[in-house]
Amino acid sequence: MSDDQYAYGVLVSEIMSQQTQIERVAEYWRRWTRRWPTATALSRATIEEVNDEWAGLGYYRRAKYLLEGAKYVANELDGRYPRTVEGLTKIPGVGPYTASAVASIAFGAPSAAIDGNVHRVVTRARMIRGDPLKGEAAKTIRRVAESLMDRNRAGDFNQAMMELGATTCAPANPKCGSCPIASWCDGLREVERTGGTFKVTTFPESAKKAEKRQEQRAFVVARRRDGASFSYLLAKRPETGLLAGLWEFPNALIANETDKKFGARPSADVSSAQDAVCDALRASARWTRASDVAAGKVVHVFSHIRQVMHYAVYDLERDENDALNDDGVPTAVIAENPDRELRWFPASAFEDDGVFSSSVAKLYARASKTSTKSSGAQKRRRDARETNASENQPSIASFFAPKSS
Repeated sequence: MSDDQYAYGVLVSEIMSQQTQIERVAEYWRRWTRRWPTATALSRATIEEVNDEWAGLGYYRRAKYLLEGAKYVANELDGRYPRTVEGLTKIPGVGPYTASAVASIAFGAPSAAIDGNVHRVVTRARMIRGDPLKGEAAKTIRRVAESLMDRNRAGDFNQAMMELGATTCAPANPKCGSCPIASWCDGLREVERTGGTFKVTTFPESAKKAEKRQEQRAFVVARRRDGASFSYLLAKRPETGLLAGLWEFPNALIANETDKKFGARPSADVSSAQDAVCDALRASARWTRASDVAAGKVVHVFSHIRQVMHYAVYDLERDENDALNDDGVPTAVIAENPDRELRWFPASAFEDDGVFSSSVAKLYARASKTSTKSSGAQKRRRDARETNASENQPSIASFFAPKSS
């Protein structure tokens, strides 16, 4: 394995591990690197293929960053990764932590990689007060981490610190009695001095998280008869913002938390909003509300938004004279929606492909009267668990074992 392929593998694991438990990352990492073993291979993929492989990990923006970063490395750097932290941060989607992790692990660069696990270890060991993400506290954490690091084994040090924070110096129930750095942990000494009154879990300190923004939206689950089943019309989201570039059922905002009526939306408000969505799809008389599926609502919680999704199912009664594009969408609909990409997806896409976000899978499951257990991402995770149970699958750590000389 070349140094650049090794760096690519480290980068993929680091991006996947952000906001996701490492146990879940292992199966995704193995499948991803088998499909795209190098940055150059990944650079040839489409965003749809990348999202399909990513389905179930959440925070799809990370997948987009991996693709954009791979294209940058393949096209601008001839497939070679920079050997320095500064050079790595120029790659789209690579921040200071990720750059330090890749540089130290893959290339031995003497730079401390500071993530949430390291915040926890260092702030407890030296009782550093303040928000670890900014200001003087952040500077102190880096200074301490850099002073502890063996500059000749920076990669090993960074991985050891991450492992220590993830396993022993845990967020809620730290195993202080078996901690290898217990003898010089100021936090533990304070616990002993106060007879247990003080808790090491006081650290790290952080600013209070902002409350989730709440909103209510009206969704139109537009379908057409396709043999014995249905196909569903979805619109592609903008390439920036929440769930960038992913597919969703057409919808419109009907209320947010600043609206005095947010708590109880009158059914007329929901219906009128859904009618407006249909109008945007050139509703006229060809869209009719389905009588065999009850309308309803589904609640989905994103990282910073709690969304109430009011939905209703509509059938398309297409005029035989309507021209269709290659995706089977009436050209008249396309003409009236020039800024949105629309496409019909068969029901099997929701059940097998796993290309949709969990919110779309949840809405489809409710509107089509199916179980959410058949969503693509969940099916994939279930199949992976069954496979892992029957195979002696190595841990992700084994993929990053020191390279033999």
